[in-house]
Amino acid sequence: MSDPQMTGRLTGVMKKINLEDGTEARGYRAILISQQKQYLKGFAFDKSVSLDGVFVAPYIISNTVPRDAATLTVPAFNPANLINAPSGATHFRLTASAGDVDHTWPVESDQCGPVVTDHVKPE
Repeated sequence: MSDPQMTGRLTGVMKKINLEDGTEARGYRAILISQQKQYLKGFAFDKSVSLDGVFVAPYIISNTVPRDAATLTVPAFNPANLINAPSGATHFRLTASAGDVDHTWPVESDQCGPVVTDHVKPE
C-alpha cells in the first residue's frame, strides 16, 4: 500500500537522479539508478508508516552473487513484543519483494528496454 503522494515523491526522486547526469543536455540525460542508489535508500511507499516502525524483529536480507534471487530471513520471535500493530489488529502478514537494476542490457545503462539507435520513417 502507499500514501496518496507516493507517486509524486517517487517522481521527485527520479528527477533528482536524472539531474545528476551532468554529461548530457536537457532531454538527453539518463536516469542512472545504479549510480545514484542513495536517493532510493529508505524510500517508503507510505510516509506515515515505515517497516522499521511496525516490524521491529531482527531480519536479514541477502542475495545471490548474480543477483537473480534474494532471501529474507526472520528468526523466530514473539509477535507481541516485536510488532507494533495498529489497534484492533489480530493478524499480520510479511510480504517481501526485491528488485535490481539490470546492468547487462543494454550495456552500461539503466534502461528497461532496447535502445533505439535509428529511426525508420514510414513510406
